[in-house]
Amino acid sequence: MGMAGMDEVSTRSTEGEGASTRKARVPHHGVDRIASMRVVLTCSALVSSVALCCVLAGCTQGNPSNAQPTVETVEVVLPATQGGPKTFTSNDLECTVELKAFHPVSEGEICYEYNLTITNPGSRLDEWSVDVPFSDDFSLVEGKRADYAVSGRALTVSSKDYNALFPAAGELSDLSFKVRGPESLVVAA
Repeated sequence: MGMAGMDEVSTRSTEGEGASTRKARVPHHGVDRIASMRVVLTCSALVSSVALCCVLAGCTQGNPSNAQPTVETVEVVLPATQGGPKTFTSNDLECTVELKAFHPVSEGEICYEYNLTITNPGSRLDEWSVDVPFSDDFSLVEGKRADYAVSGRALTVSSKDYNALFPAAGELSDLSFKVRGPESLVVAA
């Protein structure tokens, strides 16, 4: 994620001899509302998105007044996202996974950052673990405040010594992790 309210996306020119890839920032309405899509944008249709028009038209220092009057068509590819938080049960614990951010790392591959909240509706536990299922193969980039292991298309999240005791009706809400996978990767809960 770049500036507040903006996502950095890769754009690829689909016209002309000099097809190229560029980085641009486009406004979003929250990553939980973006669907998997391929969109063709033209600069003339982006009056409200001056930043993207400047990148496409070649203006300097964010000043649209020095942009060339040509229209360039680009393809903007955004990853599939969750459509909101996913809630599921794993090992008798209630889990909520929410996509916090994402950014492209290579052609067709995205780094996704998630927040994980776990609630214990049962009795006190001396240790805990949950499995977060994904739709595709992925790799773990990093995880915070728990132990993380990839097993097939699932991410196992386990207690550390300092947060192993999980009281009845307790909640762990400070867990987060990053995974890397295809544009189509979603939590499969």
